[in-house]
Amino acid sequence: MNDMLCVNERAPTKAYLRETQVYVNAAFEGKSLFDLPHHLAERELEQWAFLQGWLEK
Repeated sequence: MNDMLCVNERAPTKAYLRETQVYVNAAFEGKSLFDLPHHLAERELEQWAFLQGWLEK
């Protein structure tokens, strides 16, 4: 467990995602957040936008 803590201490936080039922509801339907209509997941998609951009670099 200490090894995991050390790794996490060195890795910068790139995004914070809020806890929401949108993820649960999407999973129940066999979908991801990105499969949902935009109006249902708008706030969450905004949070993912920065992380997606960072990953694409």
